Amino acid sequence: MTIAEIHGKLIPSRTFHERAEDLLTADVFGTMKYAGWRCGFMDWLRSAEAAFQDCRPDSALPANEVIKEIEYRFWPTLGNGFEPDLLLTIRKKTGGAVLVMVEAKYESGPSDRPDASDDGETVEPQEDSQLANQILGFPTHILEGQRSAVVGRVHIYLTAHYYKPMDVFEKARACLKGQRTRVGMFWLSWRSLADELRRHLHKEETPKETARPMLADLVKLLDYKGLVPYEGFGPYPVPEWDMGARRPFWGEGFFNFPVPALPRRKTGFWRS
Repeated sequence: MTIAEIHGKLIPSRTFHERAEDLLTADVFGTMKYAGWRCGFMDWLRSAEAAFQDCRPDSALPANEVIKEIEYRFWPTLGNGFEPDLLLTIRKKTGGAVLVMVEAKYESGPSDRPDASDDGETVEPQEDSQLANQILGFPTHILEGQRSAVVGRVHIYLTAHYYKPMDVFEKARACLKGQRTRVGMFWLSWRSLADELRRHLHKEETPKETARPMLADLVKLLDYKGLVPYEGFGPYPVPEWDMGARRPFWGEGFFNFPVPALPRRKTGFWRS
């Protein structure tokens, strides 16, 4: 939350969805920054799915043992004026760095901004794509004079979807047609993070006094927001009179439940 607030992301003029996305981004990647990227976060990023190409980000993102350090830039402004949620600079021990741009969504879609035509009417939405604009503004170097230091560039679209939102990627590809960007496009779901963090909660290399409490709180937050994998339908509720077994409908036990006693009438034609 602190990271979002110091970047002016919690002001009342921003919509509820914008504030919710920025808070979630700050909570997750702030924990990654302070608890450490070794606590499952890089494994999570490497699990992203490619938008089109038949490859995974683990071929573009360095392995943990190769990473020297990671630098974080929250809500940086690109050269074309667009503002992704996060830009990671992953420096390798062998030299060079991989840049990872993250555009995070929670309860809303991409902020595509159609241009106005000469007659004042807006053009079709497919004429503009937030992802395409971010990729076109993707930095090609870290600092002036260090163009050769960047050995890879990855863009990750992070959402709460259960499945890859291909319509968003198809729209971005249409806008990028003819452009040689050399940026890998990937999709990642918030819902896959909690399980990854749980696997690291009790590992020996996870510091007990610092990282573990932060990871545990983040898992609770993801559970609270319902950002967990889909686990299918649960078992059909069994009535109390048949709690002892899961028998088929026509099983003998189905008909042997006790019939509740009815109050006896003192008068009337059908009295006993």
